[in-house]
Amino acid sequence: MEKSQLFKELQNRLISLLKDSAIAEARLNRITQNRGSIEDAIAVYNFAVSQDILHLDASSARGIINPEILSRFRTSLARYMEENGPANPGYKTYISIICEYLAMVVQKPLHPPYIRHFKNNPPEDEDRAARWYCAFRTESTKAPYALCKFCNSIPWPDKPAETAADVMCYFVLPRL
Repeated sequence: MEKSQLFKELQNRLISLLKDSAIAEARLNRITQNRGSIEDAIAVYNFAVSQDILHLDASSARGIINPEILSRFRTSLARYMEENGPANPGYKTYISIICEYLAMVVQKPLHPPYIRHFKNNPPEDEDRAARWYCAFRTESTKAPYALCKFCNSIPWPDKPAETAADVMCYFVLPRL
């Protein structure tokens, strides 16, 4: 499948989904509820990505997506959402569209790349802007339906942190 074809499909699904005023309103309301949590950072990230999906030209996506990998991703995503997704089916669909776009079309992390580690922060280097690091990737890929297998982030650190407090203690929200 052409990336541009999948991108157009995802655009159409998102446009259709946002015709439901309850979903459109929930999407906007969610980003204004900034309490400083990781979930807030993810909501802001998802909103920014959804804006890209809505406003970028689908023909700009170049390349081919392996149908087998896309099928495996969709299976894992459905399972993940079943077990971990929000109760609202429309919001589940919204998040699924964003995840599919990130993993298959633009190959960017499925989570905000600006979440930083409290300990063992990734190295500072000139190429840092082009890289995304994740403290959970090494361990998370072991789960059977982990979406981390499809994420474009780089595992960091090589050895997982001992506690969650060592891993994600703060983040910086970007301006929209």
